[in-house]
Amino acid sequence: MKTAFFETLKLLNGELCHMDFHLERVQKTQAAFFDDAGFDVNRLYDTLADYPEGLFKVRVDYDSAITGIRVDLYEIQPHRKLGLVEAGDFDYSFKFSDRDFFRESLERYPDCDDILFLKDGCITDTTYCNVALFDGEEWITPTTFLLPGTKRAALIHSGALRETRVTVNDLGKFEAIAFINAMRDFEKKYSFVTDQNELILAEI
Repeated sequence: MKTAFFETLKLLNGELCHMDFHLERVQKTQAAFFDDAGFDVNRLYDTLADYPEGLFKVRVDYDSAITGIRVDLYEIQPHRKLGLVEAGDFDYSFKFSDRDFFRESLERYPDCDDILFLKDGCITDTTYCNVALFDGEEWITPTTFLLPGTKRAALIHSGALRETRVTVNDLGKFEAIAFINAMRDFEKKYSFVTDQNELILAEI
């Protein structure tokens, strides 16, 4: 069985967002795992041609070629409480379809909306978002991550985010946190406090 991957794309009012960043990641992924691969962008655009105005989440499954396309209406879900969990030697440097590690981590914290993973005490990502933190002057994102997301890359490229090392002990220096991925950036921002191995959030 071939190793499987997926991309999550934002379709807003008939336009796919940040496609250059998505295609760059797909190309790097296919080059790393397959000798002969292709990604039929025309098939993707043909599938989405008749979708109406609005916000849609497009999931594209692929291995050496596209294997499936799914489109769903999207609504940003709030965060209220995050578990702080050490990720150990878990590696998610490519966007694998196998997400058992994330699912199992969430199951261990049933009263949390999401998990904020640490690597050797450094902040990385949640189960489905990169992290942005506001220090009172600018938004930064950790240099440590599980997966370098496409929205993260776009925001760094535009100057809206700056990378720096952030440890769990640094969290008290920040005023706000936001969660970014292909579908979201700064629509929701939160103040937060650390309570033992959890982050308690309040939308601002």
